[in-house]
Order: sequence, then C-alpha cells, then structure tokens
Amino acid sequence: MVMVQSLESGQRKELFEGHDAKYLPTGHLVYELDNNIFAVPFDLSRLELTSGPTSMTQDVYRRPGSPQYAVSDLGTLIYVPGTTEVSDQSSTLVWVDLEGNEDSLTATPDIYGNIKISPDSTRVALARTVNENRDIWIWDLVRKTMTRLTFHDADDLLPIWTPDSQRIIFGSDRGERASIYWKAADGTGEVEQLASLPEEWIWPMSLSSDGNILFFGNWNPIGLNYELPNYKGSY
Repeated sequence: MVMVQSLESGQRKELFEGHDAKYLPTGHLVYELDNNIFAVPFDLSRLELTSGPTSMTQDVYRRPGSPQYAVSDLGTLIYVPGTTEVSDQSSTLVWVDLEGNEDSLTATPDIYGNIKISPDSTRVALARTVNENRDIWIWDLVRKTMTRLTFHDADDLLPIWTPDSQRIIFGSDRGERASIYWKAADGTGEVEQLASLPEEWIWPMSLSSDGNILFFGNWNPIGLNYELPNYKGSY
C-alpha cells in the first residue's frame, strides 16, 4: 500500500496498492505493481490523485521485495528487465554520465544498495551491508571518503535526502516494527523517528521537492511465508 503524509500537519492517507512510489516535480507518482511500472497524476496541495494510472513499462526485475528501477525528475525511466540475472555479491560503485562514460569510484567494493545522490551532487547516501547488517553510509564525492551514518544492529536502508542535502530520511526495523527515521547527514545529533503505524511496517519511498510531503509504503507482516527477523532482502 502506498501512503502519503504531510510532515507539517501530520495528515496521512492511503492512496493505492503499489510499491516503491516516487514523486516527480512534474506532478506524478511513479510506482511498481506486479512487476509493472505505472505513473499517475497527483495533486500535492490536496494529497489526491487527479486521474488514472498510465503504464510505463512491464516485466521489471525484482529482488526480494524491491523492484529495480529509477526515474529522473523529468520522467526518464531506467530499469532492469525481468529476465536479468542479478548477483547480491560485492559490487563496485561506478559513476556514469549522460553519454554513457563510466568512471569507477575509489570506494572499496562491497554489498551496496539503495544508492541516492544528494541534491547538491556532492555526496551519495547508500545502504551498505557489513557482517550481514545494513546501515546507512555516505560517500563524499569531493573528499572521496566513506562515512558511516547509522550504528544500529537493526537493518537501516532506503535513504532519502531532504531538498537542502542536510538530512537523511531512512527506514529501519530497530523498533517493534519497521518505521521511518531521519538524521543529520553530517552525522551530528541523534536519530529521530518521523513516522510509524501501529501493527504495521512502513518504509519511505519518496519526498516531495519542497520537503513537506513524504510518501511511504506499509503492510501488516502477519501471515508472510518467510521468517521476517532473518530476512535480509530489500523490502
């Protein structure tokens, strides 16, 4: 289920069935459902859909629980086809420009995921797995250094930058259930909880360009056919 919440008023509502929703400045929500990618017009002021969804593509590859796609602010879609074989082993971070030129970063090869470039283009937030535990780390593109942001034995993942590049919003199962938190991107201060739901798990998906509206997914894990505490895939 895709939900939306105002960070100012706390107003919250359910929108539609779907996963990994992302809000675009064009006024659209892009999301995945049944391995297909859709776009639907969305009114930020009313927190309402203004029309029905349009299919963007079909048969997108899904790691356990996480469709592999990204979309630019202007609506350009990139995705991994469903027939692709993807490894969860160590990988290298590579910068690719619009002409397709590749430049490998000097970061140590490791198990990386949920990679997000800061709005000021100086840093990269990502989920890094060390000893089967995921935390949020930040790669500084200028200093070429990797800094750990979260230090909990729970899984911290799905980082989202605030528009001013000052804070990181992320999901974590550090409480009784998965909830949404944030922390200053420079590592100062404490982790603060932003949103939670009783009896349900929620994960952040996207933030509006003004930083006031947060989109997130939720579900009740009761009845799932795997052992949730031991599950290490991307939700």
